[in-house]
Amino acid sequence: MKNHESTLNRVALINDLSCFGKCSLTVALPILAHYGIEAVPLPTALLSTHTAPGFEGYYCHPFYEELSKITEHWKSLKLGFDCIYTGYLCGEEQVSFAKKFIEDFATDKTKIIVDPVMGDNGRLYSGFSDDFPKAMHSLCALADVITPNRTEAALLCDLPTNADPAEFAKKLPGKAKIITSIGRSDEIGYYVKTPDECFGLFEPYLPKSLHGCGDVFASVFCGEWLSGQKIETAVKNAALFVNEAIRETEALDGHWYGLAFEKVLENRRKQNRADESSPCRR
Repeated sequence: MKNHESTLNRVALINDLSCFGKCSLTVALPILAHYGIEAVPLPTALLSTHTAPGFEGYYCHPFYEELSKITEHWKSLKLGFDCIYTGYLCGEEQVSFAKKFIEDFATDKTKIIVDPVMGDNGRLYSGFSDDFPKAMHSLCALADVITPNRTEAALLCDLPTNADPAEFAKKLPGKAKIITSIGRSDEIGYYVKTPDECFGLFEPYLPKSLHGCGDVFASVFCGEWLSGQKIETAVKNAALFVNEAIRETEALDGHWYGLAFEKVLENRRKQNRADESSPCRR
C-alpha cells in the first residue's frame, strides 16, 4: 500500500515544466486531475516557453541535483505510486535518473509509461547527443507502454522514418507500443501493438502544425488506463479526445502554440452535468 494513503490513484510525472505553451506538465496536471488522479510532478527542467519556432530566445534551466534531493525526501516519506510517467529528459544523466527512480519506487503493480521525447520531423532535437536514442531505448525497455512519434520510433529502432509502422512495432522496446504521427495518404493517426492486439487509428490529415498533441494524447491515455480501461480502449478514447481538441483549437484565432484541451474538459464537464440532471437518469 502507498504511504500517506489516498483513495486516489497516484502518478509520478517526470517531465519538464514549460510555463507557457501547453505541453508536458502544464498539460498532464489538469488532464489527470480531471480523471480524479493525484498527479505528483517532478520537473526535469524549467522553461519560459516550449521550444517551437515562434518562441526563440526561451529560457531553460535543467535540474540535476534537485531531482535527487526531491526523491530522497520522497523515499523518507515512503511514497508509493500507481503509475510512473516519464516525458522530456534533458540528457543521458536524466535518463539514468529515471531508470533509478523506477527501480526505487515501482512495484510489480506500478504501471510505467514512457513518452520518449527526443525528436520530430525526421530529426533528433538539438541539444541531444547521437548516443541519446540508445540511452532512451534502455528506459523504454522498462515500460509497460511507450508513446513515440514516428521520428522517435525510427531513432529507437535505427530505421528510416518511412519504414513500415509494423516494422517499428516489432523492434521497439516495451510491452505495448503506441506510435503517433503515423501518416498514410491524406490521413494521420496511430499504430498500436499490444500483447493482445495490433491496429491503426486514422483521421483526415490537417495541413497545419499544432503543438502538444503528443502530450495531450499520452496524458489522456494515462488517465483512461488508470481509470480501469484496457490499453486498447484507452488509446481509442485518447485519440477521440485529441481529435476534439484539434477541432476546438481550429475554431480559435491565434492559438497556434498548443491545443485548446481546456475546452474539451469543459465540454466533458457540461455533458456530465447534463447526464446527471436528465429526467431519464435512474
